Amino acid sequence: DLKTPLTSIKGYIKGLKDGVANTPQKQEQYLDIAYQKACAMEVLLQKLFYFAKLETGDMPMYPVKTDLGSYLREMIAENQQDLHEKHADILYLAPQERMMVEIDHDQMKRVLRNIIENSLKYRCREQVLIQIHLVLKEDTVIMKITDDGDGVPEEKLPHLFEQFYRGDETRNSKTDGDGLGLYIAKRIVEQHNGWIYASNHGGFCVTIVLPIISDTEL
Repeated sequence: DLKTPLTSIKGYIKGLKDGVANTPQKQEQYLDIAYQKACAMEVLLQKLFYFAKLETGDMPMYPVKTDLGSYLREMIAENQQDLHEKHADILYLAPQERMMVEIDHDQMKRVLRNIIENSLKYRCREQVLIQIHLVLKEDTVIMKITDDGDGVPEEKLPHLFEQFYRGDETRNSKTDGDGLGLYIAKRIVEQHNGWIYASNHGGFCVTIVLPIISDTEL
């Protein structure tokens, strides 16, 4: 995964040095592509660094008692402009009552970002609609994150959260995946004493179940 963008960057730089890009327009194009590839490498290196810390147990957890509904509303509002620029809309549905959980805010943001980025990467149309739906059930809160894509073949669903597993051809991706995003999400959710699984529900759906905190624990 690192070798592919690195080889591409070297090729475009060599094209500049050798004069293959012989117009200002071509030179700008080569530089833009090389920069995009370098950014992709940076993202992958960050994921690998995070993955290594998870695997060695060096990733600290700072859980805070949080109303999950308010937390998600704030997170969606903070990322609204970025999602708009990526041609994505989010429909958020949640009950009015408080849903208290104990979560690490930064790590849970990473979970949600990885899932949403997965839907954006494997989009089947330019504009993407992602629904986030919260439901209270007994002593848990269930969060469903569903896109409006074509879903994933049923036989591949059980493997999506395995480390380095990639089923890119299943969702018409034009971009290679790294097989880490959903695995990292799974590990973080498990650290929160929850569980996560995937299904097809109109589109691709990721369900996260987290334990709620009773009134006596607040």
